Amino acid sequence: MMIEALVYIGVVVVLLAAAYLAMDRCLNNSLALRRSADDFARVLHVGERWRADVRGAKAVSWEQEAGERILSLRGGQMPVAYRVADTNLLRRVGSGPWVPILCNFRELSLQTEARERLTAWRCEVEMAPRSRHPRFRPIFTFIAVPAAGTAP
Repeated sequence: MMIEALVYIGVVVVLLAAAYLAMDRCLNNSLALRRSADDFARVLHVGERWRADVRGAKAVSWEQEAGERILSLRGGQMPVAYRVADTNLLRRVGSGPWVPILCNFRELSLQTEARERLTAWRCEVEMAPRSRHPRFRPIFTFIAVPAAGTAP
């Protein structure tokens, strides 16, 4: 009788341990998914803001300031500038301070694309994965054309 009770207790302990490990794994995966979704939403918001700034500009050009390349957007209500510093995308409106609008990305590129009758601007963002073993590479591409539709 005592041996049967110890066997049942052992089986219950093994089942509870397996259930706890499964629950812990589900909670960690849920948290990682929530963080990734928040990152995706933040990138989409920043990308749409960038597209709106480019579409509202009449002149888009690269400038040098203190040895850094700065994307300058002029012609709207206030001039807007973007610069990449390490893993941060910074934005400045007018002569105000640089404000970080996107952090912790793996790679970000701002470049022109010559089209048949105009020049489009492309912003590509590759986010740093949240997990040690990512299943995919989160890459976002945003394309915009300035209001003036600058010729190549």
